[in-house]
Amino acid sequence: MYLKTQVDVKDIKLSDTPEKNMDKLSVNFSFGEVFLELFDLENNYSDGSRGSFRLTCITKLNVPEKVLPLMEAYCDGKKPKPNCVARAISVTDLTINNGPDYPLSMYPKKLETYLSQEAEKSSSRLKSFISTLRWRFNIDTSINPYSLINSYCSKNEDTDWRVINNLEYRVKCTKDNSIPINHAFSEDILELSLAEDGEPTGHELLREAKAISNVSERASLIMGIASVEVRLKDLISNRSPSSEWLIKSIPSPPVAKIISNYLPELFDDYKGEILAFKNTKHFKLIGKQIENRNSTSHIGAKAPQGVIIYELLDSVEQFLWFCDFLSGFEWAKEYFDEEVLSCFSVG
Repeated sequence: MYLKTQVDVKDIKLSDTPEKNMDKLSVNFSFGEVFLELFDLENNYSDGSRGSFRLTCITKLNVPEKVLPLMEAYCDGKKPKPNCVARAISVTDLTINNGPDYPLSMYPKKLETYLSQEAEKSSSRLKSFISTLRWRFNIDTSINPYSLINSYCSKNEDTDWRVINNLEYRVKCTKDNSIPINHAFSEDILELSLAEDGEPTGHELLREAKAISNVSERASLIMGIASVEVRLKDLISNRSPSSEWLIKSIPSPPVAKIISNYLPELFDDYKGEILAFKNTKHFKLIGKQIENRNSTSHIGAKAPQGVIIYELLDSVEQFLWFCDFLSGFEWAKEYFDEEVLSCFSVG
């Protein structure tokens, strides 16, 4: 038995290397082989990209014995009987018929549970890889960059694939973002996507804050400051596991005091850079807007208006990249602005 999961990514574009002109390739992950296929091909994207891409992962299933007869029936195309109103109970309730197909919730519970879990596991692996790409190359996408996720099953790779479910639909984003194919599937990216389970939560929260900034500045403020607090907690707990329970149990950590008094001791090799970051406009703006967040959340004060919210989100992003660098991701330095870069020229 085999499972095939496909993810269409229209929010990120891939570009060729100068030496190669590839529309398809395969990459070996620890969990199986993943196939890449470019589509929506164009030769005139302003950023030199060639097209959106589709990831396909095919894995061999170790089907439990109690589920095997149901899986065989499902792969053979058997369905609940026409006009049924209740869930099928056993394999005898499934037949080859010309009636409409039914959602998994109308199939025996054991089959629904098994297929749902396997499909979710497979799609999560691909989504984690996409999330890592977005984080590593600082791609500004919608909250969910994939537009379509499908899963299929088959008795073997040569027979017809039967669709399990259209798991998720996403809105297509029109902005072109391009990553060279050889960079996207480099060894360090593959390792990073497995080790880190996608981008840190702080970055995900920042994307959500950006996405709603035109809709609700108040909500964007609250989400943006939350991304700072979450990333700071993760940074400290990963550096000092013994303090994980304490730092994560604090609902709103004293960000300014932690950065000023604790981080320099925790990251002694970068003590000067951390103290220099304290003097940046980013640190000062974040500190001020934390106070505004508290007023906004608790007494309903007005959120920062217009350009201030965008300046805040820019400062938050610089803080997140700074935390990523302290976490050992030296490539995060690529995304520092001049002011943060200047922190590394002190002393």
